[in-house]
Amino acid sequence: MEIQTESEGYTSSASLKSPSSPSRPKRSSTFPLESSMHAIDSPVYTSGYQTWHNTGSAPNIATNIDNEVTEKQEHVLSHLKRECLVFPSYAKRTIDENGNPAWVIRIRGWAFSVKGNRKKKLMLGLARTLAGVSRKQDTNINLETRARLFMASNARNLDLNLSVVGLSHASHMMLSGDAEQNVQPPSEYAIQTPTRAINGHFSTTLSVPCKLVESWGILDPAGVRKLLKIRADADELCDTSFGFVNLVEPEGVSVISDIDDTIKHSNVFLGAKAVLSNTFLKELTSVSGMANIYHYWWLKGVSIHYVSNSPWELLPTLESFFHQHTFPVGSAHLKLMDRIGKLWQPADVGKREAIIEILKDFPKRKFILVGDSGELDMELYAGLARQYPDQIIKIFIRDVTTPRLSQRIAEKMKASRAKLGHSLNFNRTTSSDSIKSYSSTLTKFQARVELVFEGLDPDMWTLFQDSDELLMCEKVRASVFGCHKASKD
Repeated sequence: MEIQTESEGYTSSASLKSPSSPSRPKRSSTFPLESSMHAIDSPVYTSGYQTWHNTGSAPNIATNIDNEVTEKQEHVLSHLKRECLVFPSYAKRTIDENGNPAWVIRIRGWAFSVKGNRKKKLMLGLARTLAGVSRKQDTNINLETRARLFMASNARNLDLNLSVVGLSHASHMMLSGDAEQNVQPPSEYAIQTPTRAINGHFSTTLSVPCKLVESWGILDPAGVRKLLKIRADADELCDTSFGFVNLVEPEGVSVISDIDDTIKHSNVFLGAKAVLSNTFLKELTSVSGMANIYHYWWLKGVSIHYVSNSPWELLPTLESFFHQHTFPVGSAHLKLMDRIGKLWQPADVGKREAIIEILKDFPKRKFILVGDSGELDMELYAGLARQYPDQIIKIFIRDVTTPRLSQRIAEKMKASRAKLGHSLNFNRTTSSDSIKSYSSTLTKFQARVELVFEGLDPDMWTLFQDSDELLMCEKVRASVFGCHKASKD
């Protein structure tokens, strides 16, 4: 049923209803597991909980719980109701079925439950063994917190009601929202649509009249575009869930960025053990300078899309990373582990699908692609540049390969010289073979780069090691900011 509001004089295919009073009290949650942890009566946790809700951002839970999982915690975790994540997304302008300008929102999410049963305890124990971590070590807290969603079960056939509740803002990238975040102004009507999470995941669209959004005030006092705020409700959910939507204009510049080894140190090129250690155990570190550069671009009006092969089960890790290093807001496109086959899916398949969808949604925008040499970003981006030459204006690839191989060669040569001077039995052939092997690998990488970008304008791509190269690129400065060589902006 379509309802026309007298104040704005528009109609929408989505129903407009006055928000009903909840039949039971619901608490919001910034972090999906907070609902399961609030019963822990620890002064440290209570302190963290207050900080969380006062600032509207998730604390590092790893510092707020004891090393040992108590029986009370296990009892709470084993009786969880269903939870929901609404993924950060974007909206594009269009004309609705009534001929009125509207924002069409792409909404995706995940409904699930986390239970502490015997099988999942065994899985966590196996993870500890593989990582070489004991239950009493500090790193065990990181492991239990960050791996928790890998123990989740999809909530099947869950009926949800999705609604737009107004405009909000965030100072940094957030992967989940909360009710305490200011909505300006609060809406008198909720634009809503039903959806069903058949296998735990849901995907739909929702149309919002442009006139309504503009009446709320799209820009904040600093001139920064606000975010639409989405709410997900269901009787079976233990909490109301919230998500953010970026309003992206038809024309302008967008950055599509990888995460691992592009903006976050993961060391994918060192193998699975290094990735697991950096993901689940160690402190999360960002690539130097990247957060500042992305913020600079974002303040200049550039839209950001974070596209990664990482699964949504890594939300606790990424939530902590984005909060700690204050990367700007944007849409997030991660892997949905909705079937076992995706565990062995090539790294570029899911990312390619997500990027093509963005390119097709904004055919008049210009795109900068940022990735790294550790996996298949070069091949993926080069192929897309050939397929969408009018949209992709620049490819930046962080070179994580050359420094690593060059360091190995230098270390081997130094060790060779030291052993040659101190030992008459030193095997020079073995050392020489190691150096030749690393040198050969480096030569193959250089050949790979030339082959991947063959035929593309050399000005189209840049292999970088220092993040400042992204700001100094004249093509980006001219295309994005209208800067010239003489400009000092």
